[in-house]
Amino acid sequence: MVLAAVFIAIRVMLLLFWPETYTFLEELYSGVIARVVHDGFMLSPMEYMWHTYEGGTLIFGISAIPFFEIIGPTYLALKATAVAYSFLTFALWYFLMARFFGRRSALFCGIFFCFSPIGLTRLFFVSIGSISQNPLFDILMLTAFYRFCFADVGVYPIESDALSVRRRFLNACLFGFWGGLGIYFCYFSVITLLACLLTWLVIPIKTGGRKYLWGFLFSLIVGSFPLLFYNSIHPLAGLKTIVAIMPGQEWAAPGIVGSMRVFLRMLLYDTYWFGIGCYGWVTQCYWFVYSALILCAGLWIFTRNGQILLNSLITSPFSRRRIRYDKCDYIELPILIYIILFFAISVGTHLERKFALDMQYGNFSAYRYFSVLVPYIFCVTALFLARLWESRINIVRALTLIIIGSIVFFSILSLPLTLSGVAPAAHHKGYRYYLLGWKIAQRDNAPEAIRTGLSLSSRLTSPEDRLDFIEGFCEIFWWGAIEVDEIPLKEGAPTTEIDHSIRHNITAIEGKINGIDPAYVREFYKALGRVLCLRYIYERDYQVARCISLFKETDPGFRGAVFEGMGQVVGSFSDPQKRKIDLITPYIPDEYRNAFAKGIEEAARRPYIQVTL
Repeated sequence: MVLAAVFIAIRVMLLLFWPETYTFLEELYSGVIARVVHDGFMLSPMEYMWHTYEGGTLIFGISAIPFFEIIGPTYLALKATAVAYSFLTFALWYFLMARFFGRRSALFCGIFFCFSPIGLTRLFFVSIGSISQNPLFDILMLTAFYRFCFADVGVYPIESDALSVRRRFLNACLFGFWGGLGIYFCYFSVITLLACLLTWLVIPIKTGGRKYLWGFLFSLIVGSFPLLFYNSIHPLAGLKTIVAIMPGQEWAAPGIVGSMRVFLRMLLYDTYWFGIGCYGWVTQCYWFVYSALILCAGLWIFTRNGQILLNSLITSPFSRRRIRYDKCDYIELPILIYIILFFAISVGTHLERKFALDMQYGNFSAYRYFSVLVPYIFCVTALFLARLWESRINIVRALTLIIIGSIVFFSILSLPLTLSGVAPAAHHKGYRYYLLGWKIAQRDNAPEAIRTGLSLSSRLTSPEDRLDFIEGFCEIFWWGAIEVDEIPLKEGAPTTEIDHSIRHNITAIEGKINGIDPAYVREFYKALGRVLCLRYIYERDYQVARCISLFKETDPGFRGAVFEGMGQVVGSFSDPQKRKIDLITPYIPDEYRNAFAKGIEEAARRPYIQVTL
């Protein structure tokens, strides 16, 4: 109870008094799903999946509904939903550790969850309903598997009687159900499912009859029904996306060695994890203690279980030559297999390159791929420290206490809290219909589909939400036109062919929107001004003249709307970039300067979210 209270207290303080908004644009789409219950559905529920290969956004958005009702449709409510997911993950890991590994291991594991490095804590605040919340389904699956496979071992074994058989059958079914639903939530749950199945396969001790297997398979199908249903009505759309990141791609990673290299680099060199709020000696000490502990714990569990795993893999469970272990000797095997599979599964994927690129630019979003591994790291380090404590050597016990105490101490010192005011998360909206408009526009760009998509905006009662939807809907077409080719990054680079390609695509879109409601056409041109400004001018001042030259080739009747959209973006630039207003203004034709100023004025009333989030 004390650990639970500490866990919640720290997260609530971070929600209210962390000055950094730590936003991620996709998060607001989860808020849209929670909001549609109030505003009404525009699409069938399955169509609200953000990605074709995972339904986590849909499940997370539904989970956010109670928080939207209690707190209000704010960004704080969205973050509170993520905290609820992380709290359930913490609680289930604690109970799993207490039941099968002992209360001391559970206590240490709970401390790691409560006082995790702020970089890791930040991962679980990312409310996109994907990999950051996936550990909840992993621990649900793992708990059911342990209660099925290891019911007769552990700290509190259950006797083998009729009641135990029914419980094991129920847990076999729950294992399958959470496995199927977890894979629908986020495909990374496949790793946990495989780790458990491999453990089930290699244990030479009989774990039950065929009814357990059939119960598991039936429940797996039931749990994965949303995934199967979606792929049946959209012919294998999710599977095709997953196949796209398999071997053969130009950006494929060099394999397990590359993934291990990036992980060790992150662990041994990247102090970002340990010092968002403060730097200097605190960060360095924190980093040293944590990295050394994780490496020692990892080496310990491989040494302790490596021979058991190797013997189980190279010989048949029914072989007479096989070394026979007690069932309790296999109890750590699912944890070890998961860690091995996590790196092995990256063979032929883009993870290594993704980590390397985003780490180079300090983008924390790439780290979210490691969020599924974090609970297993906590588990292994907790088991390692519990084993040290069991040595009964006073020096070793004292060292254990020093390690735990230093982690708690440095974690508290590195909390990035401020008492100057409540964080922005309490004031911002927790949803953006801009993203729903964006998603609907991606489905079809035929003229009739454009009219149908825009007509959906009439279902929104709020004028602001309606405009938000239209903005997102209109922008997606221009992003496709602008991103056909890479914009040269160096001043003086040849631009003729790229500009010609962009002009051709702009003309094509102008033809598709010809004849629709003029009010919508004006929004299309404002969106063009925003997109071109973002793509050309946001970080490269010298391309102002080039951007204006493209503006001048648009329909004269709506050219003012293009410059107004440009003003919306320029007016939303952060303070260090305000100088760009003075830099850009001389390039604006005299007849369109009022429209440009109108866009800047609108940005002051309603900042353009594409830039600010």
